[in-house]
Amino acid sequence: MGSLATPPRPASYDKKVALVLQGGGALGSYQAGVFEALSISDYPPDWVAGISIGAVNAAIIAGNPPERRVARPRQFWEGITASPAWWPAWLGDAPGAGWGDHRQAAVAAALLFGQPGFFAPRPPIEWLFDPAPTSLYDTAALKGTLESLVDFDRINAREVRFSVGERHDFMAPVAFDPVRKTPTGAFQVKWQSIPTALGYFATAMGQGENQNDVVMWSSSEVQEMGHALMDYLPPNEVQRLIKERIVMNPQTSECSVPAGIFKGEGAMFNFIAFGDELNVVHPPRPKDPKQIWEQQYAVKVRLKSTGMTMLSERSMDVGRGPASRDTGSEPSEGRAAGSQAPRVPSATDAVKEGVNILRGIFGR
Repeated sequence: MGSLATPPRPASYDKKVALVLQGGGALGSYQAGVFEALSISDYPPDWVAGISIGAVNAAIIAGNPPERRVARPRQFWEGITASPAWWPAWLGDAPGAGWGDHRQAAVAAALLFGQPGFFAPRPPIEWLFDPAPTSLYDTAALKGTLESLVDFDRINAREVRFSVGERHDFMAPVAFDPVRKTPTGAFQVKWQSIPTALGYFATAMGQGENQNDVVMWSSSEVQEMGHALMDYLPPNEVQRLIKERIVMNPQTSECSVPAGIFKGEGAMFNFIAFGDELNVVHPPRPKDPKQIWEQQYAVKVRLKSTGMTMLSERSMDVGRGPASRDTGSEPSEGRAAGSQAPRVPSATDAVKEGVNILRGIFGR
C-alpha cells in the first residue's frame, strides 16, 4: 500500500489502540485491508475484538507475530475465495463466456460447492435421517484452516488483547424443529426460543409455477419484501417494527408459509433473530460536564443469530418407524392389506429437486 496522510503519533500518546471488527461475511476481506493500513501507520492496533467473520480476522491478527499479521489475513482470504482446482477457468475469469457475468458463475460455484477451507454443502444423505441438520453448509473445514494460520497459544498469552464480553458474545444458534405440512398444504416452521432475542423475521425464496419465476415471501403481516431486514437492526427499530406487525415478537416460536406460494417443496427459508446492542466507553463519561474527560476508546457490539432450512418435510420423515421398510409382517394400522407403502424419496430425488430450483433461480 502507498503512504497514508496520517498525523505523526506524539511521544506523549500513551493510549491503547483498539480495532473492532463486525460481522458480515465477505465484508471481512475489507477488514484485512483496514488492518494493513493501520499496521504501517503510527497507530498499530494492540487490542483487537470482533464478532462473526470479524472474530475470525481478529483471531488471525492476534494469533500471529507482528511480521506476519498482514500476510496471514491475506493468505486466509486468498485461500477461501479460490475456485476449486477442477472448476473451468473460463467460468470464473472470462466475462461474456458461458455464464455471462463471471460474478454470477462465482456465486453459483459457492452455492453448489462451497468455498475451499471455509464451508461445504452437506451431503444429501444427512437430510434423510434424524436429527436433521440445522444448516445447509458444514463449516468443519474452517477449523483446520484456522489451526494452520493461528497460534492460539499466542492469543492466550494476551500479547495482543483480544476480548468479547460473555453476555454480548454470540447469541444462541437458531434451531428448527422438523418442518411439517398442515392439512391445507401450508408449511409449519417452528424454532426453539432464543433467550436474548428481541424479535424474529423470516423470508423464503423458491420457484413459482413457471420455471423462470422466483417467488419471495416474508413473515410480515403487512406488505413488506423484507430482505433489507435480514441483517442487524437497532433495538428501538426492532420494537417499532414489532408494533407495525412486520417483525415477530420474541415470544413467537412458529410461523406458517401458506400453500400455493411455491411450486412443490424445497424453497429456501431464511431466518434471523435480532439481538441487543452494547456500547462501551472508557473511561465512562463523568456526570459533571465541567470535569475534564479524556476518552480512550469506544466499542459498539451488535448481536444477531441467523439460520436457514428448506420448506420440505419429505426428507425429515425418511427412516422413521417400521413403515419405512417392508418387513413382510402384517399391514400396519391405517393401510389396507395388499396396498403398497408410499414411495420413500431417495437422495437422488432430493438432488434433482434442488437442481430444478437452481435452474429456476438462474434462468437455466
